[in-house]
Amino acid sequence: MKPGDTLVITKPDRVARSVKELLVFLADQLAPRGINLHILTGICAGIHRPNGQTIMRVSGGARR
Repeated sequence: MKPGDTLVITKPDRVARSVKELLVFLADQLAPRGINLHILTGICAGIHRPNGQTIMRVSGGARR
């Protein structure tokens, strides 16, 4: 992968066993290479960018 690419995974447990391990993976493996991480489901769902910016998806719908 090259800078600006996005690694898309279905769940965080595909790359890490814990949130701490996921954060280490982001900081040590993806951020230095400029790679985004997009997690489709789970508590960490959203787009995580190498500059530390995170765009989280809020689950659930609006009620009327």
